[in-house]
Amino acid sequence: MKIYSLAIPLIVAILVVFYFVFPKSNIATDRVSEISFTESQISFGVIKQGIPQKAVFTFANTGAYPLLIQNVETSCGCTVPEWTKKPVKPGESGQITVTYDAKYPGRFHKTITVFANVEDSPVQLNISGEVGFSDQLTVISDQ
Repeated sequence: MKIYSLAIPLIVAILVVFYFVFPKSNIATDRVSEISFTESQISFGVIKQGIPQKAVFTFANTGAYPLLIQNVETSCGCTVPEWTKKPVKPGESGQITVTYDAKYPGRFHKTITVFANVEDSPVQLNISGEVGFSDQLTVISDQ
């Protein structure tokens, strides 16, 4: 009995020391790569109401390790992202495509936030433009 009462605190102490002394390995943070976008802002200009618009952001892996886009978030539900899900090898390219739902007239500026295994993560991209009024107006009559 005496041996068990001494062994358990000793094992716990050893585990605590190992936890704090030896860092946890995480491939996403240990192998940081670099990303380079051909452009970080895309302007649609004036677009028609009700016609969704797509913007394609092309990027290259300029680092020494595979680049992994972990997540892409947008500032509004009216903008939907799609991106390269597989790791991008050094020297290769990938794309992030965002579709803007031009439902409401007026100017817009949307932010796309890219989370990846790069030093400057998250990276911010932008789309902007103006949705013109629809050519068709609905007239409400007093009948």
